[in-house]
Amino acid sequence: MTIAEQVRSIVDDCLFTDKELLDPSIEKDVNGVPKTAVVVEGIVNTFCFHPDRLAKHWQGVNDVILQMPDSFHAGKGGGWSFLNLCMTRDGNQWGEQADAEILVCLAVGLGIGHYPMPREIWNILPGGMPYVVFDAA
Repeated sequence: MTIAEQVRSIVDDCLFTDKELLDPSIEKDVNGVPKTAVVVEGIVNTFCFHPDRLAKHWQGVNDVILQMPDSFHAGKGGGWSFLNLCMTRDGNQWGEQADAEILVCLAVGLGIGHYPMPREIWNILPGGMPYVVFDAA
């Protein structure tokens, strides 16, 4: 399985199912989002993750993050532009920008990734894209 396929498989498992979203026994907010959801704002998309299923994928997400360039890691490079996230530490393209956004959002939802600068200033950064920092173990 490629890294992109792994990331897509993880996100597919972490999102709420249609059945869960329609289940009246699951308490939801006024927008229909389950109150227990881990909501993460990405660059283009907002993801609502099921907390238990997200937590079970911590190791898989961490393993993918460890394949990303050192510049993204808090203890090494301290963060890098999202524009560079489609390449592995070995210089191989692993996915597209949509895959990179999913990876970032999974990491943020798990508490092992963050945007070091507020969204309000992203427009002054290269390509209008945020910097991303990973805190992988």
